[in-house]
Amino acid sequence: MGHMVTLKEKEAFAEELKTIMQERLLRTDALNFDQEERLVAMFLLRFSDLNIAQCEIMLKDMQESRMIHNRPSQARQLQAKVLSRAYWPEPDSATFKLPPVMDALTEEFKEEYGRLKYARTLVWHPAWGKTNIELELSDRVFREEVTAAQAAVIHEFAEPDDPDAMQDTEAPTRTLAQLATNLAMDDDLLRSSLAFWLSKLILQEYPPASSTYRVLESLSLLTSSTSSSDPTTTTAAAVSAAVTAAAAAAIAVAPAAEPQLKTALDEMNENKEFLFGFVRNMLTNHGEMPASKMYMFATAFLQESFAYEEEDFVEFLRGLEREGLVQSAGGMWMIVAGT
Repeated sequence: MGHMVTLKEKEAFAEELKTIMQERLLRTDALNFDQEERLVAMFLLRFSDLNIAQCEIMLKDMQESRMIHNRPSQARQLQAKVLSRAYWPEPDSATFKLPPVMDALTEEFKEEYGRLKYARTLVWHPAWGKTNIELELSDRVFREEVTAAQAAVIHEFAEPDDPDAMQDTEAPTRTLAQLATNLAMDDDLLRSSLAFWLSKLILQEYPPASSTYRVLESLSLLTSSTSSSDPTTTTAAAVSAAVTAAAAAAIAVAPAAEPQLKTALDEMNENKEFLFGFVRNMLTNHGEMPASKMYMFATAFLQESFAYEEEDFVEFLRGLEREGLVQSAGGMWMIVAGT
């Protein structure tokens, strides 16, 4: 493999390594990058003239982020990744107002960073952010990891801290126009965040098609567009559908009486999104190539997370082909336009 890389694949190898590392480092939530550090060290040891300086800088960014996070400070509540501008993909430029508690944490982290790196300034990209959230409603508790945009939207429906300002009988409501003004958020991002909370039955558009939203404090408030104007009217069909869906989900996850061993193809299909992303990057960046060459890249870059035979990988590619994601001709594989 060293001979092949030295003669033909240096630049392609370095570019693919950079792309894979970018995706892995940005995707992971933990500030633990031991596997990536070993990967870079292995390539530097085996191919001393391979230009992977960009990968080393990306790792240094992650190491510095971990160092700042581990300092004794309240900012540890915020886990931030500080990226050198010139060495990472162009971030999502969408901006919006963060909830006060999140805004305070980002400012505290910024001050902490300034004390360590006085010559550098931070530019926050909130659209990349995520947070764990817990909502206590009258008949249920919602806990989930959500995006910073989704958290900002639901925070707009929080009850006031001042008990005298709270309304006893009505759930907080906001119009689409109010949310857009209060959050200074892009319309598409705002609508997608609202759609998330609607799908989780945390918010409800009421009256229907009014662009006015309220907290669905209790599932007994579920209403259909054909129900009466009384906002407390119970839609039995809606509640029944929710219960049926939950029962179906319980049945779906129930263990089989005779569990079957997973095949290599089963495991690859479970990680299809990641593996297809890897295949797509290779074919997009380097053009059509044979399965054997893609397999070589995969075993080199993914190491222990790709412990499969080449025959299994080819079968995985055939599955992608049946889905219309890739295509093959004359032993060469290529990406389908638009995927």
